[in-house]
Amino acid sequence: MKQWFGDLNLNVVLRMVAGKRYFGATADGDKIEVRQCQKVMRDFSHFAGFFIVGYNIPYLKWLDIGGYEKKMKETGKEMVKIVEKWLEEHKLKANSGCERDFMDVMLSAVEGTNLQD
Repeated sequence: MKQWFGDLNLNVVLRMVAGKRYFGATADGDKIEVRQCQKVMRDFSHFAGFFIVGYNIPYLKWLDIGGYEKKMKETGKEMVKIVEKWLEEHKLKANSGCERDFMDVMLSAVEGTNLQD
């Protein structure tokens, strides 16, 4: 039951943000991609609630007590890879007449602007 609700929750969030559906009869991704996305999202929400000593006591930041900052950076890099893949997919399917999702709205908002500066 826990797995089912987790899958349902991830489906709803991803459907709104990226227009993807990872679980169910009309799933978009392969099993490896799905589980990787699920792991990254789980790790992200897990680390979001941590108390990091280095953030609250700056002169202890170099210690990285528990190694959480390193794990957070790794999770962030994995999340960036996944979101970049979604972004490329959205750029390829632009103007295809599909339902618009959050990424489409954000892409249309920055269309024609130079974000490199």
